[in-house]
Amino acid sequence: MEAALYDLSFSQGDGFTLPLTIKAAGIAMDLTGYTGLAQIRKRAGAPVLATFAIGIPDQSILANRGKVTLSLTGAQSAALPAACAYDFELVPLGSDPQTYLYGDIKVRAQVSTP
Repeated sequence: MEAALYDLSFSQGDGFTLPLTIKAAGIAMDLTGYTGLAQIRKRAGAPVLATFAIGIPDQSILANRGKVTLSLTGAQSAALPAACAYDFELVPLGSDPQTYLYGDIKVRAQVSTP
């Protein structure tokens, strides 16, 4: 499976959550035993700026099959530059990682501050 290009955009200092459903041949995958990794960098090979929290709910519940969330806190997004890049991969138990998404991130400057 080829990774999909999916650019992101959010405001600096805001929490961000991206809900996803991972499918194979149009059917939501059972992600039992999978782990995930999604990092943000200025560009490929640069130091990690932030790491998304990856949520994979109980896959024994049919409604949860294939569901994944990528999340950042407001503190994480506040520290990001205006332009950066990310990718998201899943790793099946005992297998090699598979990249599912990649893209650029546009971080809008925070105007209102407490």
